[in-house]
Amino acid sequence: MNKQKAVLGLVFGLVVLFACSSAAQVVLKKIGANVVVADTLNPVTNPVDIWIAELPKGPTVIFLYSEDTPKYRVRFEMYDSETHKLGHDDRLDDLKPHFGTISGGTYYLVVTALYTENKTISYKLGCAVADFDTFRVLGGTGDTFSFNITIEGGTTTFLFLLDLSETFNPDIYVYDQGQKVGWCKNVEDLDYIIWEITNTKNYRVDIVSANGSGLFWLLKMVYRPSI
Repeated sequence: MNKQKAVLGLVFGLVVLFACSSAAQVVLKKIGANVVVADTLNPVTNPVDIWIAELPKGPTVIFLYSEDTPKYRVRFEMYDSETHKLGHDDRLDDLKPHFGTISGGTYYLVVTALYTENKTISYKLGCAVADFDTFRVLGGTGDTFSFNITIEGGTTTFLFLLDLSETFNPDIYVYDQGQKVGWCKNVEDLDYIIWEITNTKNYRVDIVSANGSGLFWLLKMVYRPSI
């Protein structure tokens, strides 16, 4: 409880003042490892969400995804159990990730509406954690790892490619019946593909080293809307 009070006090000092006029506006919620949840945000009725994440050790991608955040600015922050900020993202992007390795334990994820219009937006929040021993290896530039993946229709499916080396840059390429239909060639340590399709389909995915050799992790997360 003391930690919860500490993080509430910290957040209240960071977010927009009107969003913190009453402590009753902020409800602490919980999320676990390898789970995706959906929620909403509104700068008037619920301007701040604080999530408590209890996570194991491992390479990790913690992310906020919303089709609304390219138009409505939302801040996504991550704190450790001592309320030290580990990262933040308030860009106008649909995906806001925090990634790397964590030592496990308690983390606080803070979602804050920075826009002022009385508009409710939807978002998805996920915590993907891989086992350290589930890595793959690419031996050098041009080396390829291929696999087939089935994407369930009516879901939102996230595929993350995470590496932790500054000298290694793997990319993702997606093929539908031999035709290239998607790719991600980020130069930083995280690449991703997001599927939102109506019908279940099979795809081939190639992980290709654009530069260097090294270890990488593949993390798949699926959000299935409740009926």
